[in-house]
Amino acid sequence: MAHCWGTTKGMNRLWGNNRKLSKRVALLKTHSIAISIIILFLTVSIVHAEGITLFDYQGEATAYIDTDHGMNIYVWDGKPVAYIEGSSIWGFNGTHLGWFKEGIIWDHDGYAVGFSEGSVGIVTKVEPEKGIRQIAPIKSIKGIKPIKPMHKEMRSRVPLSLFFFIRK
Repeated sequence: MAHCWGTTKGMNRLWGNNRKLSKRVALLKTHSIAISIIILFLTVSIVHAEGITLFDYQGEATAYIDTDHGMNIYVWDGKPVAYIEGSSIWGFNGTHLGWFKEGIIWDHDGYAVGFSEGSVGIVTKVEPEKGIRQIAPIKSIKGIKPIKPMHKEMRSRVPLSLFFFIRK
């Protein structure tokens, strides 16, 4: 028996009718959209897992350093507030904020403002879910870096949650 590949009857045998084909194509599109959304959420979850968490002196996770994207510092809701270059912490507006050395953030007066886990003897609390990381602004021309002070044995009265916003 000869096959009629060029006729509608022959094509229907091979592919089914157009209505069935349309339903299959629509189903494939729906599945690929669903898979794309799942991949996007997995990617966002992986992005949140990166970095060094910065704690205040009550042991609360307050900010984090994104070690994969220019050592930018983000507050916990995902807003970019500063970046680290060498041991200096700079605001995106070019203002020098302090130093990050051996896991401790130091202010211009030599007081400790915050820390990373394990760098001081304070027990840290469970980290809540981070907000979605926002795009960091363009870095401005840096101002003059002050002379590094002697470290004091006391912590700053300025909480870490305000430290990044005071000199703006």
